[in-house]
Amino acid sequence: MTSDSGNYTTSASDNLPQMNLNDDPLDEPDQPVDDPVEEDTPKRQRRKKSGESSSKGKEAVAESIFRIEQEKMTQFKKAEQRKETMMSLKVEREQAYKEHLKTIERQNDLKILCEKHAHLDEPFKSIVIQQKREICAKWG
Repeated sequence: MTSDSGNYTTSASDNLPQMNLNDDPLDEPDQPVDDPVEEDTPKRQRRKKSGESSSKGKEAVAESIFRIEQEKMTQFKKAEQRKETMMSLKVEREQAYKEHLKTIERQNDLKILCEKHAHLDEPFKSIVIQQKREICAKWG
């Protein structure tokens, strides 16, 4: 339908307000040009910066960091204890091995002492006698 001015208008039978489709919306007196047009897109809310909420967050972070550091120290101490235990076991094994070698050496020396040397020729006989004297001096 057209109005007296020749512009197209909507039908009033729909119980809707009458609207001129040719009019520019900025020409309407209801909305001044200086007013910003509101967008329908939602905006992200900003966090509140209150002293109470931010200090609670900082305390929680500090507590978490403290717990992590404590756990690291506990793990470090456990690792150090394992290292010390392994080192002491290694030293014990080495001492036991040295004692074993000393026992074998003493048994071999006793075998040498118990062997007869009267049947040996003189140059070799004096070397064996000297060796037996050194064995007796070593073991007391």
